[in-house]
Amino acid sequence: MVPELRAFAFAFFAFRPHVAPVEWCEANLHLSALVSEQPGPYSTRLFPYVREPLNSFGDNTTSDLVLCWGAQTTKTTTVSAGTLSRIANAPTPTLFVFPTSDNAQSFAESRLVPLFDSSDQLRRLKPKERDRFKKTEWLLSTCNVNLVGSNSPANVASRPVGLLVCDEIDKFSAGTAKEAGAIQLAVERTKAFQSAKRVYTSTPSTEDGGIWQLFQKGDQRYYHCPCPHCNELIRFEWPQVTWD
Repeated sequence: MVPELRAFAFAFFAFRPHVAPVEWCEANLHLSALVSEQPGPYSTRLFPYVREPLNSFGDNTTSDLVLCWGAQTTKTTTVSAGTLSRIANAPTPTLFVFPTSDNAQSFAESRLVPLFDSSDQLRRLKPKERDRFKKTEWLLSTCNVNLVGSNSPANVASRPVGLLVCDEIDKFSAGTAKEAGAIQLAVERTKAFQSAKRVYTSTPSTEDGGIWQLFQKGDQRYYHCPCPHCNELIRFEWPQVTWD
């Protein structure tokens, strides 16, 4: 027993070199053909705009990350990869919130668990008891991960977390006179952690939608593309699109 305790103590205090999330994800994760047109090792080569947001998962100076992206622009894959890199390198209790409980279960089963299982490093964190690693509740050796729906206030508000990921927030259940909204309830759970990180994503709906309002409160970063004519870096916007 003493040698085991000694080994645990040394592992706990061991020096851990910082690994950028992009580097870790590209070295450890593999995408399934079930969820990607480019199955195989995870890569940001075709989607360079995800690199900065992905590295924000390992940046302690960033407390809130807002991804206001269009549909089918890899935002869900990006937050999945970023979360898994955080679990591997800086584990903390983690909570995913989706519009509904069905969304949470479907996402876990079809996307997050297969991506988790693609990494040898992450698989070693699984508990030996199979009932401690369920689709929407992971009791890992280093931290707990839960996936819930915004339509279940009790689940959203039931546990303190150091990493909060809210996906498609414009579809979240609104608050009532007796109960705060899902986002507010979830954010309250992060106050127990001084270095908590909150991630919000959604395809924008209206100017009054939650994701656009959060985006307006941040530093509003845009990805710039080289102009095909002069090579100047510009924002890619619909008014610039012309047809023959």
